[in-house]
Amino acid sequence: MMLAAVAVSQPVATAHALAPDRDLGDCSVTVWSVRDGMPGAWIRAITQSADGYLYVGTQGGLARYGGGPIVALPPPRAFPHGNDVMRLLVAKDGTLWVLPPRGVPLCVGNDAVDACAPSPDLPPEARTFGMSEHPAAGLWLASTAGLFRLRRDHRHGGQSDRAGDRWERWLNPQELGSVVALAHETDGTLLLAGPDGLRRLATAGATATPPSSLLSTRTLALSAAPGGHLWAMSEEGLYRIDSGRLTALAVQGLPLGKVIDIREDRDENLWVGTRAGLWRLRAGDRQPRSFGRADGLPDDDVSAIFEDREGSLWVGTRNGGLAQFTDRSLDRRAGPPSLRETWVSSVTIDGAGVLWAASVRGLTRMTGGKEETFTSRDGLPSDQITAVVAGPDGQLFVGTDRGLARMRGQRFDMVPGFTSAVTALARDGVDTIIIGSGQGLSRLVGLAATPITPHPKLGTLELGEIRAIARDDRGILHISANGRLLAVQGDHLVEPHAPLEKVRGVSRDPDGTLWFGTGFGLARLRAGKSRLYGTAEGLPHTELFQVLSDDLGHIFMGTSHGLLRVAKAALEQLDKGHRRQVDVVTFAVEDDRREVRINRTRQPGAWKDREGRLWFASGRGVISVDPRRLPGSSLVPPVVIERALVDGRPALRGVDNAFPPGSGAFEFHFAAITLIEPRLAQHRYRLEGFDSGWIDAGTRRSAYYTNMRPGSYRFRVLGRSADGVWNDVGDSVQLTLAPHLHERPAFHIALALAALALVFAVHRSRVQRLQQTFAATAAERARVARELHDSLLQGMAAAQMHLRGVRKRFAPTASPTPASKVAEELSAIEELVARNIEETRQFVWDLRDSMKPPQELGAGLVAMLDRARSRCESTMTMEQIGTPIALPADATRELLRIAHEAIANAVRHASAGEIRVTLAHEAETVTVTVRDDGRGFEPNRAAGESSGHFGVTGMRERAARIGRLTIESHAGQGTKVEIMVQRKDLRDV
Repeated sequence: MMLAAVAVSQPVATAHALAPDRDLGDCSVTVWSVRDGMPGAWIRAITQSADGYLYVGTQGGLARYGGGPIVALPPPRAFPHGNDVMRLLVAKDGTLWVLPPRGVPLCVGNDAVDACAPSPDLPPEARTFGMSEHPAAGLWLASTAGLFRLRRDHRHGGQSDRAGDRWERWLNPQELGSVVALAHETDGTLLLAGPDGLRRLATAGATATPPSSLLSTRTLALSAAPGGHLWAMSEEGLYRIDSGRLTALAVQGLPLGKVIDIREDRDENLWVGTRAGLWRLRAGDRQPRSFGRADGLPDDDVSAIFEDREGSLWVGTRNGGLAQFTDRSLDRRAGPPSLRETWVSSVTIDGAGVLWAASVRGLTRMTGGKEETFTSRDGLPSDQITAVVAGPDGQLFVGTDRGLARMRGQRFDMVPGFTSAVTALARDGVDTIIIGSGQGLSRLVGLAATPITPHPKLGTLELGEIRAIARDDRGILHISANGRLLAVQGDHLVEPHAPLEKVRGVSRDPDGTLWFGTGFGLARLRAGKSRLYGTAEGLPHTELFQVLSDDLGHIFMGTSHGLLRVAKAALEQLDKGHRRQVDVVTFAVEDDRREVRINRTRQPGAWKDREGRLWFASGRGVISVDPRRLPGSSLVPPVVIERALVDGRPALRGVDNAFPPGSGAFEFHFAAITLIEPRLAQHRYRLEGFDSGWIDAGTRRSAYYTNMRPGSYRFRVLGRSADGVWNDVGDSVQLTLAPHLHERPAFHIALALAALALVFAVHRSRVQRLQQTFAATAAERARVARELHDSLLQGMAAAQMHLRGVRKRFAPTASPTPASKVAEELSAIEELVARNIEETRQFVWDLRDSMKPPQELGAGLVAMLDRARSRCESTMTMEQIGTPIALPADATRELLRIAHEAIANAVRHASAGEIRVTLAHEAETVTVTVRDDGRGFEPNRAAGESSGHFGVTGMRERAARIGRLTIESHAGQGTKVEIMVQRKDLRDV
């Protein structure tokens, strides 16, 4: 499925036709036959569609060519007369009409040929003659069933909807007669050519009138010219028709009885196809030039002629297939014929327009198509000429491998002082010649030579071979010596401000800008500043041996692989940052490319004549190029997406193509349609929605993407012709790939909700298990607390009461007695039991309290002091400082237990009269301080098993989990217990 689009960002320019001063044998020719994919060898019709494709009608079917492989289009399934194609016509609306030998015309669409407008009055067996269209008069068809006009149903759409179109008969067969061709004049009058002559038919009225005779002799061919006039060829001669006026042209030599086709190109050259070859009649000439097999035609029996929009001439033959003729971009035949296979070292054109070429065969002069060669027999120092340049007063200076000579008239004189090989000659001003030779650099005025030597600051400098000489915009003379660029200051060579290396050739613009060809790229020297353009700027990786500016704003560069061209404006845009690379155009046709080697030349190795034509010395003769006649040099190539596939399914342009879920394999085939050197066409593409930028495909015409995710994409492609002209609009196709069920957002949402529900269920189950475990633990702790209270505490309390009764019986007396000793022992036992009761009670309280949510720290400390006051006589106070800070529950419990232990120690062991508790809140710190005025102790000795007390050890263990504990105490000086907690250290508590 072809996706066609004609999208250009600027008006489509026109190209020149084949140069009228060239024979077909001097043009590049390419031939396509059946073995190249052509459906038939007999070419009967040629045309070019609006999207740039060349369509070729053969006796075997219809073919399409766009620079790639030839594509044979299948005919309709119900085609009654085989695949034969008689005529082709591209209508104003872009429809390509195909005229078979019999029946109704067909249309081309979606890579297929099919019927598109029926006619009840046009039977399938009716023979067809031809078609013609006029913007006002419409589309007309001539056949053995009569003359028909296409009636459009305006209630329907355009080209794509032809449901209401039909062919209506305008003239019956008797009124029409026999016709071989038809064409419209500019006013809509229809001309009919046939055995009865040439007739005119008015088509403006609503009813038909019989045609009137314009020419009574048998007419064989008829065609419309680009200028609006028509050409007719009869058995008696050639005629031009302008608004019904017939003008006969006296033409000699044409085989009038064998004429098949006639065409006028855009340069007003008339091409006539006959069964005896192809004939060309240039504007203003009366003697045509014939061409045949010797000039590249595959067959002398010419059956169709066509000129495409790029200026190529297409010639169809009866037996040999199709031939394309284009101007050779590089003309090797313009120079001296005797040097076409010879290495030419230098070329120049003198003031009289005479071409001079230096070679190993001598000095060759060419003027008026005639050439003459001068050698040592004519007075030259040697036959090996190295350089030649025109001097003042008609003189010519000739460099050889044995010195320098001057030519005046027909005589050669040796220039004294020069005996070694001359490698460069350049004219500097009116009467000065700069000479580079094996003896160094010299300035020659008349016959007086002045040496130019290196400045002493340069030290010893080996000049070697001098390759380039030119003066810049500031009047400084620049010399390439041994590949190094130096400047001339007076009679000395100095180091320039803008050094360059490996300089080969030089060209000077009228404003004094110098262009250098170097081993690293193209260099520009302007206002004393140099700029080098190399591979990073888009130039190929090759040495530039010669550079030459044309009159159209380009620089031509000679290389070992052909001739290159780059636009100066593109270089300026690159300097300003408006583009990243320049487009380089290669000028060399395929069958000449291996012959184009512009290297190892001397100065001047290239020259521009007064007409703007460029001449280059090459390894195989003198090569010429006319920048004004380069084929297709300003045409914007149409860009076409020929095929787009998504998982093997075709896509159409102009709509949003929606595709079901698949593997996400995208395939695109595209082309910038150019028929001149299509293999050099360049492409860029981008898949919007996937690619972050443009992808340079080079000459590749396809792109593939795999495993594409569902979504909307737009594939865009741009193209560039072989002449460096970009189509910046290009073509595009819109694609939407639907997701699988598991890729849809709703599925993801449902999956997320299900996952959340599962997580919630697991969390709820875990919470329930934790709650059950917590409840069981709390019940067990409550049971233990009850058991301790109801059994151990009650039993110890009863033992305490009995001990108190026994102690009262043995009350102490004034004098010690055994009974009083018993009373003391009982008192000690009672005190120990009381202490154990208190500790057990506290343990029971801790068991029950740990199962409750902790109180706020300040409130917990207040409640703790209230309970302690009820069991002792010590004075207890509390102070809170700062705004309370929320702490984790575990940290709050640990602080309360440390404070409780400190208060209990002060009551039980220190006999404190006053206990003060301070709670201080700072930004991220909580500090609890317990002070007493008791008897004090040694903290390090009071901890551990050796003391029999574990209170201090417990406080330190608890403090290690939440903060820092400080205990300050000395015997008789009271005790200070301080615990400091920072919130940042409580993350894991």
